[in-house]
Amino acid sequence: LYHAMACMCLTALFAAVGKFSWGWLCDRATPLVAARALFLCNAVFLTCILLPPGPASIVVFIVCYGSAMGGFWTVFPAIIAHVYGRERFTYAYKYLALFLAIKALGYTLMGVSSSTFGCYNPAYILMIGLLSASFLVLCVFKETGQTPQAAVTV
Repeated sequence: LYHAMACMCLTALFAAVGKFSWGWLCDRATPLVAARALFLCNAVFLTCILLPPGPASIVVFIVCYGSAMGGFWTVFPAIIAHVYGRERFTYAYKYLALFLAIKALGYTLMGVSSSTFGCYNPAYILMIGLLSASFLVLCVFKETGQTPQAAVTV
């Protein structure tokens, strides 16, 4: 029990560090570049959970996926502001936030995977596929030519 709690705490710690790192990337590159990298990293690092269980694979998962998953709440508002602009941010955010409800289906998907297959791997594989598809969709979007500095100036 204490080992699982320690792993969760370390994952949260790396997620907190990840939030700052992804925010830094949004500032240095563009939020679109950061979003592409975020989805790709989440897809790649989530595959670590499919490695054979052991202390080394657990540490790799905690460090890699923890830092990647921490970036979502940093990049999400930044990409909305970058694409829709400051004037339409709240209007766009309230509609795009509805898609966050889809994340709640992940818990149900994990339960169905466990009940049906006796493990979570099919759900993880589906999530990896969805993250990869999201990365590919983001690759279609073109930069607006707006510099990161212009996005943050008041």
